[in-house]
Amino acid sequence: MVTMRDVAARAGVSQATVSYAMHNDPSISGKTRDKVLRAARELDYSANLSARSLRSGKSGAIGLVVQELSNPYSSHLADAISRYALSRGMQTITQQTLYQGENETSILEHVVSAFCDAVIFSPSELSGAQIKALLNGKPAMLLAPTDQHPGFDTIDTPCKEGFFTSTSYLLSTGCTKPVFLGTSCFHNTRDRFSNASAVQRATGFELALRRNGLPAGADRFIETKGWNMEDSRQAMLRVLDHGLEFDAVVCVNDLSALGAMRALQERGIRIPEDVSVMGFDGIEQGCYTTPSLSTISFDFDDMARQIVDTLVLRINGNKTMRPQRLVAGYSLTVRESTRARR
Repeated sequence: MVTMRDVAARAGVSQATVSYAMHNDPSISGKTRDKVLRAARELDYSANLSARSLRSGKSGAIGLVVQELSNPYSSHLADAISRYALSRGMQTITQQTLYQGENETSILEHVVSAFCDAVIFSPSELSGAQIKALLNGKPAMLLAPTDQHPGFDTIDTPCKEGFFTSTSYLLSTGCTKPVFLGTSCFHNTRDRFSNASAVQRATGFELALRRNGLPAGADRFIETKGWNMEDSRQAMLRVLDHGLEFDAVVCVNDLSALGAMRALQERGIRIPEDVSVMGFDGIEQGCYTTPSLSTISFDFDDMARQIVDTLVLRINGNKTMRPQRLVAGYSLTVRESTRARR
């Protein structure tokens, strides 16, 4: 079995330096840390998390808890976080909740609390107060929190801004009757101030319509059972068969866009000549569809860097820093599923 002594010999440093580098100690230079981590990878060295935790009170692991790993957005983000965490000397333990509150509670209480120094968490049901009670003081970075002031660091995907950008682009290409695929219209005025991702996405769409003097009634919103390809395909087939007129579809995410494109093609509707389609997320699959998918693309590597760097500061004892509200970078990616701007 490879030991820390073997890693030290390969890197040409002391065992103490290897230990400090593995713990991401600030006294170790980036160059030395990289040399140690490279030697550890070459030797396939894996530190024992339990032993490390007993010695230092830290495991060197970050928990990543997402709603579903089958969603390409989640897997892209998990990959970026895992790779960047490794560059900082941290391991990642990934779990999925499948949108179930009992799974969220169990994972935070039994997995994260037992093995991880911090958690990156995408809640569906738990409030900030409930998360705080379950983590018992451990740092957390929340993805799309369920309440406005959760008391933890958060990173926002700029849903409202992104959908305003994508919808405005479609209108600039001459589209005049876009629809939103993924959720129904607002039920009441208070919904507009909700932090829920679906509401923020629909809000950005509605704002772009109103800014351009277009109606934003309930008939412009198509609700789907889930944000996946098949549910979106079925919803799109229903509205097509009922004769709804539209010339663009702004989809709640890229998976929904792929399902919508399939439905349009099944009904002989040309993309983008008859109907333009716009996604949201920037998953890799959108590059390879026919036509390729225009979308709002997130910088997953930048998201990973912001998330992990902030949590490492927390793990290393920075408890006076106020909760950070980070924002993911995004860009409009125009491909073949939308018309050219006029």
